[in-house]
Amino acid sequence: MPDSPQRTAFIVDDNFHNRQVARIALENIGFQVEEAADSVGAYQTLKERSFNLLILDLQMPNVTGNTIFNNIRHLSIHKDMKIVVMTANPHMADDSIQDKADFVLLKPYDIQEFQTLVHKISLSRQFFQ
Repeated sequence: MPDSPQRTAFIVDDNFHNRQVARIALENIGFQVEEAADSVGAYQTLKERSFNLLILDLQMPNVTGNTIFNNIRHLSIHKDMKIVVMTANPHMADDSIQDKADFVLLKPYDIQEFQTLVHKISLSRQFFQ
């Protein structure tokens, strides 16, 4: 039986604990996970390559998640990448983010609900294209 394609996720959050919770949840359901604590480094990575799933915190120092989102969403290498934005401040998920993100999660979130959401995303037909 051929191996199924590896599901990849990139977590961008300046908070170590938030990254670890998301990493554990994603790895538990079969994702290969990379992470970035620095928005500038994350932006550089996203200019060069894509993932199946991006988990993006909106409130970070230096370059906000909103800026990263708006700069990468239109890039052709990300046309099939699903993006989940997370924030503890609902006002940061303005209409432009809500209209273009695949999902918006408010922090704190329930880990099991997060896993269920990601599992549903990964079952979509376009996820591995």
